[in-house]
Amino acid sequence: MIKSLKIKNFQSHAKSTLEFSPGVNIIVGSTDSGKSAIIRALRWAIWNRPSGDAIRSNWGGKTYVHLEMEEGSVLRSKDKQDLYILKQPDQENTSFKAFSTSVPEEINRFLNINEINLQQQLDSPFLLSESPGKVASHFNKVAKLDKIDTSIQNIQKWIRSIGSDINHKQKDKDELIEDLTKYDFLEQFETELEELEAINNMLIDQSQNKNKLLKIIDQYQELENQIEEYEPLLNMQDRVIKLLDKVDEYNTLVEDSEQLLSLIKSIKKIEQNIKEKNKIIKAKDLVDELLQLKDDKDTKHIDYTTLENLIIDYKYYKEQQIMITRKKDKLQIELNETMPDICPLCNHKIKK
Repeated sequence: MIKSLKIKNFQSHAKSTLEFSPGVNIIVGSTDSGKSAIIRALRWAIWNRPSGDAIRSNWGGKTYVHLEMEEGSVLRSKDKQDLYILKQPDQENTSFKAFSTSVPEEINRFLNINEINLQQQLDSPFLLSESPGKVASHFNKVAKLDKIDTSIQNIQKWIRSIGSDINHKQKDKDELIEDLTKYDFLEQFETELEELEAINNMLIDQSQNKNKLLKIIDQYQELENQIEEYEPLLNMQDRVIKLLDKVDEYNTLVEDSEQLLSLIKSIKKIEQNIKEKNKIIKAKDLVDELLQLKDDKDTKHIDYTTLENLIIDYKYYKEQQIMITRKKDKLQIELNETMPDICPLCNHKIKK
């Protein structure tokens, strides 16, 4: 049941609201007061007729008709788009596009209004001027007997269709039985198919072996590429060995130099001891020197001999130090010339 009707920008109605009472509602008014426009608005909202823009007010703006029902409401609007909006309690609003004179099925089910529920001004009295057949048809629709007739007709059509299908299926069955004789070769075909499957399995195994072999070839090729990459390093092996020999020789010279420096320190210590002893000798009394002349002579002779030997050793080691230093500098120059800045083995910078 329609509770209220709101019309906006529809023909002569700028904005109108009608509240309906339960039962039959009659709209009355003077000529050109918009009675027929109300019926057209209802028809436009319920059956989406008439189509086009002739129904819209000439002053422009959005046109809509809002039907409020007990179960919700329907809004039919026309502006840039033709829309139906269905509003129901505890549910989200649903929007539908209106095409031509068709009405969305959801809107039809919700409104549940047909032509007999709405009479216009010039319509003839309801059922009085209709033929008995049409009156019976109306009452059948009210009692829903028309659906029973329609259902019986549909069932009869369905039974006839099933009978026809049975005849066609029987003919198809006979034809299929006759066609089965054409496939007697299938047993032989099955045997050949099994042989082909065995051959196919062999081909699959060979294909898998082929893939494995291709992987091995790829690995071999990759190893060859790696060998080519490391070949320059292998060619440098002799140079690296020579460099390592030079390093060992250099380390040996460094050890000899350290030993020589240690000897030089010992000589300097001995010289210092000699100076201290000389001071002690000078400090003795002359009497003691005379008394101990022989002993001093022997002692000095021994000291002289020792000192002479030390001096000889000192000169020898001094010369050796000079020679070792020259050899070390020469080896250092050769090492600097031969040794690269980056070690080819560990790829680190070499300290020279």
